[in-house]
Amino acid sequence: TGLSQPFMFGSLRVYVNGVRLTASGDILIPVTNQLNSYTANTDGLGFTLMNAISSSDVIRIDFDISLVGEPIPPYPPV
Repeated sequence: TGLSQPFMFGSLRVYVNGVRLTASGDILIPVTNQLNSYTANTDGLGFTLMNAISSSDVIRIDFDISLVGEPIPPYPPV
C-alpha cells in the first residue's frame, strides 16, 4: 500500500476489521480467523501486509505525517 506523504517513524497504525496489527508479530483477526501483521517501508511511504485480505475486509490506516519542526501529537491521545 502506497501513501502520498511519508509517515513519521513509529507512528503507523494499521487496523483490519477493527483489529490493530503490529509489525512485531502476527495478530489473529477473529472475523476471518486469519493471522496477519505488516512491514513498514523504509522510506515511510507505505507498508506490506504479511497476508492478503479480501475485498470484504475493512482496512484503516492512521499515521502522523513527517513534518519539519514539531511532530503532530497522536489523536486521540494515547
